Amino acid sequence: MFESETDTEAVAILCKYFYDDQPAGAKSFTELVKTVLRELQGSFAFVFKSSHFPKEIITARRGSPLLIGVKTEKKLKVDFVDVEISGPKDVAESRKSL
Repeated sequence: MFESETDTEAVAILCKYFYDDQPAGAKSFTELVKTVLRELQGSFAFVFKSSHFPKEIITARRGSPLLIGVKTEKKLKVDFVDVEISGPKDVAESRKSL
């Protein structure tokens, strides 16, 4: 059991717990994040980034809006990515390689 003062910190700790609990490379980043999201209740919007998966970023939301913008040298860039709806808890997730 662990303690945290914020929900967001608890999600990060849960990610590390599930990562450390698996054999090396057993789960992809997407599978790892889905495992964590299945444990959550209520509304959320997260961006997941890990040094263990340096070329990937995963966004996920349930009931909360999620908007991401990237500022380039010239202007603000907005990129639309595929959205995958999965699981019984209606977790909307998008994944994009960097």
